[in-house]
Amino acid sequence: MQNNIINTITLCLLATFFTACQRAETTENTAENEVDSSVELTLDAIRSHPDIEIGTLQTRSIQTQVTCTGILDIPPTDRISVHSKVEGFLTDLRFIDGDFVKQGTVLARIENISFVQKQKQLLELKAQLELAKKQLQRQELLNAQEATSQKSLDEAQGQLALLNASYLGLKKELQLSGFQLEMLEKSAQFQSELPILAPATGYISHVAVNKGQMVHPNDEILEILNTEHLHVELKIFPIDALQVKINQRVTFKAVGSDKTYEAFVWRINPDIDPNSNTRNVHCHLKQETESRELLPGAVVQAKLYLPPHDQVGLPLEATVKTGDAYFAFVLQAQRLEQVQLQDPVVDGDFIRFSNIKDFQEQQVVVKGAYYLTR
Repeated sequence: MQNNIINTITLCLLATFFTACQRAETTENTAENEVDSSVELTLDAIRSHPDIEIGTLQTRSIQTQVTCTGILDIPPTDRISVHSKVEGFLTDLRFIDGDFVKQGTVLARIENISFVQKQKQLLELKAQLELAKKQLQRQELLNAQEATSQKSLDEAQGQLALLNASYLGLKKELQLSGFQLEMLEKSAQFQSELPILAPATGYISHVAVNKGQMVHPNDEILEILNTEHLHVELKIFPIDALQVKINQRVTFKAVGSDKTYEAFVWRINPDIDPNSNTRNVHCHLKQETESRELLPGAVVQAKLYLPPHDQVGLPLEATVKTGDAYFAFVLQAQRLEQVQLQDPVVDGDFIRFSNIKDFQEQQVVVKGAYYLTR
């Protein structure tokens, strides 16, 4: 029985020994694997790699951009209210909101019985004026022969001047109202209605009246937007506006459109909007013909390009990206140390960051960082 106990103890000790050996072997293998995964290329291997380069921080001339929003707008000079010069009833109204019209197009017609009366009055004044001219000629002839008094001559001259003023005044009034007086004076052709013409080419933004309505000169009939001088009105924060200069380049897209348009800074408003704490920057399209593709009031996303200035950083290919973080490699003690870039800003194939001091007077990888993480 004593022998059985000894044998049992011996077997347990052997089992424990073998288990410990296996664990030690496993731990040793794991440690080896961890060491292998952290192995880095030697400096000679890095320098001889065709796609990896060692260098220092680089300086590039970078043109930064200010991203902002704005609207497409029309200057007050191209926002035209159309009125009738005389009062009357609208007998014809040909267009609705959104229609495109050319300058000189008949927009509407207006009618009033007084039109005929004024034209008749003009013809009567013309006839009286001709009669007064003849009367003056007779008085001048008689006065030369001392067959009439000076008073009669003066009265004839005064009557002619009075009729002439009335005739010219009424004629000018009718011309400004839109009457064609040439046909009236030649053949007594009366106009019972007047056309209302488009004063400029553009789009009708709204119609404020309806057919048959009585309108007066102070009543707006419709509004025309001349889009030939459509401009971009951007809102810039004051800190960015300090760097904005006349003629600087601007690109923008109308919301919902993929086309990019070119513009340039034309005017900078010195006032700050107290509600939005922004300044307005007035921009003109580089190609004004493109304004026909755009609509007033549309919201735009724009980029305003500031003057180029030198910036220190690294080529983008000198970094690796993990999530949202960027890392670069610094050569220290013949080994490469991975350092995270703080506040990175990517400009094309160049990256800027705030912790420049971590890289100054250091040799860093400037090309092929990708191959160090494979």
